[in-house]
Amino acid sequence: NMNHGINGTDFYFSLADGNVTRFMEDENVNVEMEHRYSGVDGRTILERLASVKYCAVDEDSRAFVPYGYEYEKSMSGYELYTNQNALSLGYTYDSLMKESDYDKLTDVQKQQAILQCAVVNDDKYDELSEDYEACEPSFDDSELKLTYKAGDGVSITDGAITVEKDDARITCNFEGKSDSETYLEITGLQYITEQDSRTTVSFSRDNSTKDMTLYSYRHPFNNGREDYIINLGYYKDEGSQEITITFPDKGVFEFSSIKAVSQSMGNVDEQTDKLSESSLENINIGINEISGTISADTNKILCVSIPYSDGWTVSVDGKKSETTKVNDLYIGIPVEQGTHEIVLSYTTPYRNIGICISLAGLLLLVVSVVVYRRKALKS
Repeated sequence: NMNHGINGTDFYFSLADGNVTRFMEDENVNVEMEHRYSGVDGRTILERLASVKYCAVDEDSRAFVPYGYEYEKSMSGYELYTNQNALSLGYTYDSLMKESDYDKLTDVQKQQAILQCAVVNDDKYDELSEDYEACEPSFDDSELKLTYKAGDGVSITDGAITVEKDDARITCNFEGKSDSETYLEITGLQYITEQDSRTTVSFSRDNSTKDMTLYSYRHPFNNGREDYIINLGYYKDEGSQEITITFPDKGVFEFSSIKAVSQSMGNVDEQTDKLSESSLENINIGINEISGTISADTNKILCVSIPYSDGWTVSVDGKKSETTKVNDLYIGIPVEQGTHEIVLSYTTPYRNIGICISLAGLLLLVVSVVVYRRKALKS
């Protein structure tokens, strides 16, 4: 993305944003590490809220193209798909949900909640509740009956999968629902081995494969995470579905539960359209600055799909405005009814302090050298 000068959802740097880390863990997104992630596992709702417009896949991932994308073209061995209902970089909510109520929801319900509600911390909710209605999200996920069969070299007991042969496989079957995304929801998962090892478990359907990376508890990259949602992709039609799980390495995989969950896409477009009724328009992205206009028919919470940071300051119609973290991740800006000019400016937190400390250190070095040389000349 950096090489081509485009915006994306990939991140692989040592200086990671803690808000993203917490969001990925809170939504149980399948990522290799919280500071090394590539998108949000193709989960339609989370991609909508991240304002994702394009999806590029190779032939081994075609079945995992999210709902609502249409094929556009092929290039360099990849296929490009376009989201037909992509949200603007800034979209709006007209109702709020307390973070404490959000935390009580199941993992799959959480993503449905943030498609309908602006989730803010309880103190901010109390502050804004006079201007915004309380949000009561609706949910349309359901658990599917899941059966699985162990292949040669692997056995399944209550709470553990024991792999005694490389590339052993388990076959999972379920009755999929139409117009739905299906997930494997795995809790308490741990890779048990005596070495500081990592392994990659693969999930395959319709000639497409995706991976999940696991680290043993001895591995320095193990962060204690044990709960995951594996997106098995969108199913247009109902009927019997099969998933193959491949374990390339020997070992024991302890778990608390494994279940299949269906997430209906029936209301996703309508809920997306509601968010886009008042969107950030005439967007201009400059160096450390984003600007645009918005027309709101009532009081709104403008959600800018950029991770929240203290480094962002916002002005509305030239006047400094407060910001708040929305949906556990993004920048939230309260805007009143009417048309407004929005400007977001970014300064790296503690940059000026860092510059002053660096200059002071340089000055101290120069003084030390001068004093040392004078002493040397006198001697």
